[in-house]
Amino acid sequence: MEKITRKLLIFDLDGTLIDSRRDLANAVNFTRNQFSLPPLSMPLIASHIGNGVNNLLYKTIPDISTEQMETARGYFKDHYAAHVIDETTLYPRVKETLEYFKDKKLAIVSNKPVDYLPRILDALEIKNYFQIIYGENSYPEKKPHPGPLLAIMHDLDCLPEESCMIGDWITDVEAGKKAGITTIGCLYGIGEIIQLKKTEPDYLIENISQLKDIIE
Repeated sequence: MEKITRKLLIFDLDGTLIDSRRDLANAVNFTRNQFSLPPLSMPLIASHIGNGVNNLLYKTIPDISTEQMETARGYFKDHYAAHVIDETTLYPRVKETLEYFKDKKLAIVSNKPVDYLPRILDALEIKNYFQIIYGENSYPEKKPHPGPLLAIMHDLDCLPEESCMIGDWITDVEAGKKAGITTIGCLYGIGEIIQLKKTEPDYLIENISQLKDIIE
């Protein structure tokens, strides 16, 4: 396969760089417990990760009202903030891959609240690889809106043809396509594989080190 040349690599976080399913599931189940609801399985909760905290709670707490959502979000955030790195790990070969591409411009666009990101990235010793780190409240819209990607491209002085979006969720591919950049879908992450394939990313990878086979 002929390699492509790209100056800017934009990464999703959960399901792409880090496996945070257990810490997120624990925070969801803590929140459910506050509403006298039994715990859900980690795979079920994980199937709703990727589109922000509110969406995660709407999917895992049935018939929740707008007023209850504010309370639930408070429970969730307090618990997650205290346990954000208890069981969260890097996916295999993430650090060596980031080291390989360290001379490029690297960024993160996550739908996770930005407050958590520096602590997670510091603890996993990868924060310094990234020039820009966006969470769900870093920009008025979140993925699949292309706005965060376009803003990063502008700030790092990169054209669409010089950029790519790497993620495991359909929102990552959709955001990348709307921004007019190369999209790379990660089959090893949290996202539903059939749905991810249906979005037709430009490339699919089974582990992150395969980026070295695609990008010059």
